[in-house]
Formats: sequence, structure tokens, C-alpha cells
Amino acid sequence: NNNYVVPSGTNEFNENYTIDSSSGKNDINVVLGVYRSGLQALDAFAVNIITRPDTAGQLIDNHVIPNAVLLADGLYTLPSGISVPTGQREATFNLTIDRNKLLADPDTYGGKTLVLAVGITEPSKYELNNSLSTTIVIVKGWETLQ
Repeated sequence: NNNYVVPSGTNEFNENYTIDSSSGKNDINVVLGVYRSGLQALDAFAVNIITRPDTAGQLIDNHVIPNAVLLADGLYTLPSGISVPTGQREATFNLTIDRNKLLADPDTYGGKTLVLAVGITEPSKYELNNSLSTTIVIVKGWETLQ
């Protein structure tokens, strides 16, 4: 599967998120990225970044992810795209979740697992592997992430 569970890892050196507590923001920054495989030359390329709420909604509706709720628009930000420079295979970006807004709506989000399907589209070069172009971000225990 393409599930990306947050938090992962066992310590600060292999976690897949950070907390931005500057100016009282309290944002959860989930680290995501793109990677180009293959043996061709490492030319620069770019992809668009999108969400697929229908994909996440199906997983929630079918109880594939228990006790889950879709991470709604307005609670997160994503860049619209990402570029990988010449000579590189990968680049990272953040899914930024507004933890303060989540905490302000405990009836909807309290004790729930947050789910968002993040995809890439329209590569400027190379082809996408459709089976790997969407990641299901699953944020568990977000109330206690520090």
C-alpha cells in the first residue's frame, strides 16, 4: 500500500514530521517528497501536487482506516508543485497542518485519525508510475505530537 503513517520512526533523527512552534503557530509539518527512479540521465523535472479527497473518503467510508476523518481544506497547506534540479533524484516538501485549528474543533477531530491523499500529476519530464503517484497520509495521535 501507499500508506504514510505519521508519526513514524523511533526518535528525532528518523521522524517524518516536525512541529513549528514559532509565533504560537503550532503547525505540524509532515515531510513528503518525490523520487525519480530509473537509469536515465538525472535531468531536472517538476510535478504538480494535488489532493485526492475522493480516494481518502473511500478509505474512510469503507472503514479501511478505523476511527478516521478526512483532513478538510483550510486545515492544511501544500505547495502546488515541486521541482527536482538536474543531477538530483529527489526533493522534499511539507504538508503543513494547522494544529491550533484542529484543537479548536474537538467534536470533529478529537481522538480521530486524520487522513489525506496527496498525489503528483503532470510531470514535466519522465512518466509517472500511477500505482505510486498517490500517498495516503495517516496522522495518528496528532493531539499529542510535540
